[in-house]
This record gives sequence, C-alpha cells and structure tokens, in this order.
Amino acid sequence: MATSAQGLTFVFNGTTISVTSVSVNDNTELLDATDLGVAQGGNRIYVNGFAVDREVSIDYFNNDILTAGESGSLSISGPVSFSGTATINSSTLSASVGDLVRGTATFRVVS
Repeated sequence: MATSAQGLTFVFNGTTISVTSVSVNDNTELLDATDLGVAQGGNRIYVNGFAVDREVSIDYFNNDILTAGESGSLSISGPVSFSGTATINSSTLSASVGDLVRGTATFRVVS
C-alpha cells in the first residue's frame, strides 16, 4: 500500500529543515567466504558484510548552506523514521530569479 510522505520531519543538529524530498540508500558489501576446498567449477560463497552504510539525500528550502564535513544528530520522523549521527558529504545551494532559494545535501549516517 502506498504511503504519503506528507508529515515527514527532518531535523539536523537540532534545526528543523523544510525538505521537499528525502532519499535513503542503504549499502552493504558482500564478502567472499569461499575457501580453497571449493571444487573446480564450483560456486563461490558470499556473505553479507559487517556494516551497512546509510546515505540520506535531501532537497530543501532554506537560505543557509549546510556545510560539508559538519557532523551532528539527524532525525527523520513521520512515515519514514530513524535517527543517528551523520556527517554532511556534500551540499549545494542555488538561487534563481522568481524562485525560492533551494538546497541539496547528502549525509552519511554512521550510527
């Protein structure tokens, strides 16, 4: 069943940010656990890595640029909810005639 994103709240370092979109991407590395006893032509064995890397990207309205390298607490609540400590990987702020000041930022969540 589809769920509306309306009502989602995004807070970084105690500041609520007016986001227009949020994207969460989780990655883990597969580890090769094949030993030398594998038969010739046999299948390799893979297991999940020990860590999951979570990256969060946002589009937002604000006059302040979020500074790359800044770390702090990140909290998302609403239809999608989680929290953790995050560091800003990248940030962009743009302004155009007849439009609102918009920004994008990508965070790496470490816990």
